[in-house]
Amino acid sequence: MNWLRTHSLSFLKQNKSIFWSLLLLLICYAYARLVFLILNPSFMQQEFSQILKVFWVGMRFDLSVIVYTNAWLILLELMPWNKKWYQRIQPFTHLLFILINALFLFLNFIDSIYLKFSGKRSGIDLFYASKDWSGQMAAYFLDYWYIPLLFLPIIYVLNLNKIGSSEIDAAQFENRNKLQFAFRFFLISMLAFLGARGGAGLMPLNAADAAKYTGAKNTALVLNTGFNVLMSVQQQGLETVSYFKEEELAQLYSPIHVLKNSNPNLKNLVVIVLESFGKEYLGKQASGISYTPFLDSLLLLSDNYTHAYANGKRSIEGVPAIVTAMPSWKGIEYINSYYQNNHLDGLGSYLKKYNYNCSFYHGGKNGTMSFDNLISITNSGNYFGLNEYPNPAHFDGNWGIFDHHYLNYWVQELNQKKTPFYSCLFTLSSHHPYTLPNELKGKFTEGTLPIHKSIQYVDFALRHFFEQAAKTNWYKNTVFVVTADHSSENEKPYFQTSQGKFQIPFLVFKPGSKAAAQKISRCVSQLDVLPIALTELQIPDTCFGFGSYPNDSFAVQFQDGYFQLVQYPWVYQFDGKQALGLFNVSADSLQVINLVNTQLPEQNILDKKMKAVIQQYCNRLKNNQTQIH
Repeated sequence: MNWLRTHSLSFLKQNKSIFWSLLLLLICYAYARLVFLILNPSFMQQEFSQILKVFWVGMRFDLSVIVYTNAWLILLELMPWNKKWYQRIQPFTHLLFILINALFLFLNFIDSIYLKFSGKRSGIDLFYASKDWSGQMAAYFLDYWYIPLLFLPIIYVLNLNKIGSSEIDAAQFENRNKLQFAFRFFLISMLAFLGARGGAGLMPLNAADAAKYTGAKNTALVLNTGFNVLMSVQQQGLETVSYFKEEELAQLYSPIHVLKNSNPNLKNLVVIVLESFGKEYLGKQASGISYTPFLDSLLLLSDNYTHAYANGKRSIEGVPAIVTAMPSWKGIEYINSYYQNNHLDGLGSYLKKYNYNCSFYHGGKNGTMSFDNLISITNSGNYFGLNEYPNPAHFDGNWGIFDHHYLNYWVQELNQKKTPFYSCLFTLSSHHPYTLPNELKGKFTEGTLPIHKSIQYVDFALRHFFEQAAKTNWYKNTVFVVTADHSSENEKPYFQTSQGKFQIPFLVFKPGSKAAAQKISRCVSQLDVLPIALTELQIPDTCFGFGSYPNDSFAVQFQDGYFQLVQYPWVYQFDGKQALGLFNVSADSLQVINLVNTQLPEQNILDKKMKAVIQQYCNRLKNNQTQIH
């Protein structure tokens, strides 16, 4: 016993620099998670014991990224350096320790704000997005000035590190037991290896494990952003999935949709994609205020899909889903992925066969999120961006042209197009920093969130657009589809759930139709815009896309390492291997009661459907089978 105690103390003394560094870093990551929790209070709507469990489980993910990012330090401390030489480089290694770890820790502080917009922990996509919002950094720092202040304790704690205090040097090495040194090297290396992979399990830790241990609703809190970044960097593309044989797979789900239409009605098609327009913003609020009075009135005159969902939480995911029926699942942004050059048709390419004039308009800078490339490679028409806009004085100082100016310009552009035409426009003003035109700043009611004034402004711009369009000779021969790229900040508990935060408006307005407007309760997503639009035009075609229309009724999202299938009122969550959650939101709107593994027949049905969608998605993207042949 004395021998064990003596050698244990000796081992700790020899490696105290390593263990001290790890302890400091675990404290820093726990503090970062606490800040993340405080700035996202929706996570607090659960028992305190559950939050403690989240912090405990989160330490595994913290330790993993700590070992990955500090492997150089561990190796440095294990080698028998000459102590005098090592002391000379100690200031440099101390500074390097602070810089590397401060960077990875600060990513968590960025995400503590960005989660309100993205709905998930960021990965390497955070750096892809930065090229689009780098010009708005000053505005972000002004609005979220407290983030650097909250980060200062991290710098203080990191500075307490004492690299080089482990008691071993080259001069002593010759007189030591070399076998003992080899054992020390092996033991520390094995401990670091286990820490990096998250334990001794058969598979290393991944993002999906966060949902498995604490429930899907806590995934973003359990994870840390550095872990997600490292995992996404290591991605090698999609793996082949084999849940079902091909014959059974085709029966369960196929992305090839046969539209049983006849006698094409070649009306014009106008698709409006609203930036950050979550369903929460529509209708009268608790205060009696409506942020979208015009859109509310338009819903009454339109076919209104009451259970409509985004397939992601960012514009770079939403726009491809709408115009090409291609989602960005499994952590892959289609536009920036290995598969961006797959054979894929956009909505415009189907309509060109019927001599449609096709175009895409966005008042943002050309090249933003590679939308211009997407339109080009999917044969979706001509792209018009900021470079083509005639009046630079209408620039909002951040993203592009103010929406009311751009929508007015778009009407004039549509007036000049040969009919039939298809044109899609993506707005931009309801995006942080929510800048309003000077001449309209006093026009809109103060809301409870910063975005509410911008929502009112975009609604105002839409009203003006439709008033102008109604005066044209093409208006009554046009089908208008209005939806959103994703939701944004939500404050009502229902719209903070894993299901509610994806809800968006989806309406089809046909001013020349004599048919009565209707509420449509079937579940749809952005991926269904393409087949629904073709059906509205009665185009008898076969189209490709990962939506469910016309043969089924569901929506799929991927977030924080797990899939979610919504077939209202059911919500099913699956990590690729096992069921994580099953909720009936008609009886349990806040998704409190997890019905998974309660032998409900719905679970088996949804499980098969989810697996079939995943298999089709992974295998078709991997094998470039994303087009009708």
